Amino acid sequence: MRIAYDAAPLLNPRTGVGHYAAALLDAMLAADPELEVAMFAVGRQPAPATILGLSGALRGASGGNGRATLRRVPIPARLVVGAWELARYPRGDVLFGRAGAVHGTNFWIPPLRRRNGVVTVHDLTYLLYPEFCTPQVRRYRWILPQVLKRCAVVLTPSETVAEQVSSELAFPRDRIVVTPEGVRPSALRSGAPATGPDRRGYLLFTGTREPRKNLDRLLRAFAQVGDLDLDLVVAGPAGWGSGDLRARTVELGIAGRVEFPGYLGDEDLAALLAGARVFVFPSLYEGFGLPPLEAMAAGVPVVAARAGALPEVLGDAPVWCDPLDVESIAAAIRAAVTDDGLRARAVAAGHARAAGYDWAETARLTLGAYERASEEAPE
Repeated sequence: MRIAYDAAPLLNPRTGVGHYAAALLDAMLAADPELEVAMFAVGRQPAPATILGLSGALRGASGGNGRATLRRVPIPARLVVGAWELARYPRGDVLFGRAGAVHGTNFWIPPLRRRNGVVTVHDLTYLLYPEFCTPQVRRYRWILPQVLKRCAVVLTPSETVAEQVSSELAFPRDRIVVTPEGVRPSALRSGAPATGPDRRGYLLFTGTREPRKNLDRLLRAFAQVGDLDLDLVVAGPAGWGSGDLRARTVELGIAGRVEFPGYLGDEDLAALLAGARVFVFPSLYEGFGLPPLEAMAAGVPVVAARAGALPEVLGDAPVWCDPLDVESIAAAIRAAVTDDGLRARAVAAGHARAAGYDWAETARLTLGAYERASEEAPE
């Protein structure tokens, strides 16, 4: 089958959606030797070399076996998407030609010649928690309903989001396919843990710094467990709307014990994860929750918020907390650090839970969705 695939998330440094788009594409090319991929991307960023090096098959995009190609629209996405939705012309097929299915990996696909779209809806933050979103993201209140009209199938990473898409957007539940994400091998490849003479034991959070991640409450909870003699590492790119977290650490008297290393590549992040005493993830809403799942796969006890799809995905492995209650977050951290029996149970349960998530299965389910979209929207 020949499919069109939105590669725009691959143009930026990889965070959640970028990791999803890369890992899924790699797994699908490995699973189906007949798959041909016409990648398209709207965005001004230049295509990095890594977009053509996800796997041996994908390297053909630079002139090898030709299984993958890339065509870009080098205009800011925020301008193109809105204008394209208003004009509804030209059809997106001009970018990628004939395709059995067209996969929008991040909420959006352009208008199509036929209704063979497959779109991934990662969460409904923009609709359920608009206060956690930028104005650009809140535009999806009117954009996503238009996108759904051109889709034969919607993909979601969890049953939680599937039910929300069905109830909130009135999309037929029988046309929603749940495709849970997997643990990336690159998240587990590490040498020595990131401890040493310059680093004490530490708690770790990874993710983009934005209001939904609940980092102010995390800092306040960390200030309450100062007697544990641990540092806190908040790794990930600066996002928006979280205020000056460094200044907040000064106000709380913890500036000397909190690090913000910024965006880290997979190798550095995996090493940091391997050395963490506890992984802390107090997010207020998630459509899946890949960072804590990968922490569990790495053998790190997890403190997680009982919110969004996290209970569905993580099962009984984490030490749970109420994300709105600073004392609850602090108590969960304390228990996960000091209770050896609890730690051992969390590690064992985490390993078992994470073992059930595999990108090969995500690829199988996604390829099945492509077949369905192609069959339900014949030429």
